[in-house]
Amino acid sequence: MTEPKRKRWLPKGVRIGLWILLGLFGFVILTVVGVIVAIQMPAVQQFAGEKGAEWLSKKTDSKVTLAKIRIAFPKTIVMEGLYLERPAPFKDTLAYVGALKVDIGMWALLDNTLKVNDLSLENVSAHISRSLPDSTWNYTYFTKAFLREAADVDTALATEPLTKATEEDTAGAMRIELGNVTLKNIAGTYDDEPAGTEASGRIGRFFTKVTTFDLQRMRFGMERIELSDTRGSYVQSKAIPPSPEDTTPSITPQIDLGPVLLTNIQGYYEDVPSGMKGELKLGLLRMITEKLDLARNVFSLKSLELKETIGSFALNSKKSAANRDTTRAEVSRKTDTMPPLRLSLGKLDIAGLDLDYDDMGQTRVKRGMDYAHLQFKKLIARITNVRYSTNSTTATIQQISLRERAGLQIDSLSGRATFDSAHAELTRFILKTPRTRLGPHIAIRYKNLDALANDLQNLQFEARLARNYVGFQDVFIFAPDVAQIDPISKMKG
Repeated sequence: MTEPKRKRWLPKGVRIGLWILLGLFGFVILTVVGVIVAIQMPAVQQFAGEKGAEWLSKKTDSKVTLAKIRIAFPKTIVMEGLYLERPAPFKDTLAYVGALKVDIGMWALLDNTLKVNDLSLENVSAHISRSLPDSTWNYTYFTKAFLREAADVDTALATEPLTKATEEDTAGAMRIELGNVTLKNIAGTYDDEPAGTEASGRIGRFFTKVTTFDLQRMRFGMERIELSDTRGSYVQSKAIPPSPEDTTPSITPQIDLGPVLLTNIQGYYEDVPSGMKGELKLGLLRMITEKLDLARNVFSLKSLELKETIGSFALNSKKSAANRDTTRAEVSRKTDTMPPLRLSLGKLDIAGLDLDYDDMGQTRVKRGMDYAHLQFKKLIARITNVRYSTNSTTATIQQISLRERAGLQIDSLSGRATFDSAHAELTRFILKTPRTRLGPHIAIRYKNLDALANDLQNLQFEARLARNYVGFQDVFIFAPDVAQIDPISKMKG
């Protein structure tokens, strides 16, 4: 017995159409899957990277090469060996990027957020310069290559008024979130011949973990900062003209800073017109902040540690006086608009600090303390509860010891120090040198700070001393002419 033939519910034409749609859908799926698979193949990625570098090379009429590019979907991008060379006749390096690795949170893009979980940059060199007589920057050729397109965009924006919708679009701009940032072996030079500025630097290693990165509100937070094996140099060979007063309103950045660790840092600064120069070789600096309020000019640190550091500062008091007066006026104009500085420091720990100060416009003295040429060695300081403002400074000195080139040697200094607009005071202090012991109280009182420098005859001294003694050799350091008076010249100790 034969089974009855089932009735088809869809007409033949509809069935054929559905099969065609299903085939097209399958083809699209296979194509998308094929593209995704293809672009993850190293050969395809390398081909696309080389074509991009070739296009950029033709666009800028210069040499652009890319050694390697890898994209590990959905979030990792690795680029290696990007080289930019200035066109003929220069053919020198503009920039080189050894390795760039970016780890992006793709799902955050759906929330209008560019989330960079990890950013790593290694073996980078960049060189920016301009020279006379044309005063053209060495990267001008690169910007000119895109100048026409940029001009078209600027023209379009200039002819289109800013509507309410555009303002709303600006307010809803994409947010940026940063995570770990690592820099290794980053070098750069800056040479501005018309302005007389030369700068160079190299970062050995830099690491930070960013917790807040808000460009619109200028809020930034870093969980910690580490910088090591870094050096920098800045030389200004021409006088800088005063900058015009900027009345444009600006947002003061808000910074939340975690522990900072700096090791093996070197820096050099020189201003040729004023005869000023400084050099720093920092062994270790560790800082823990409590509050940084740039708007109110308030800084609060829990602790500051400085180890094995050498610093030097030199100037010429007889050179370019007019230039220094202009600089002071410029600084005064800028600082007049700032709130008074307030600083607090819970603990200061310094060990192995050497400091040099030289005024090259002053002749060196043969005997005694030379205040124009100071050289402190092996400075050790442990100070707590530091409070500074424009009217008052207080601190608890647990230990200070140092040596100076003239023969001064402080083995120990401790006590409570106070300095304000009416008096300076050391209480419960003990000062010891190999030949002198002073303590426990001394104070100087004056009408105001100007009287401290210009009205010495009206200063009031107050001292309470017990079991004290003073060595003549220490007196001679500060008053060398006393050593020539008979019979003191025949005395020792």
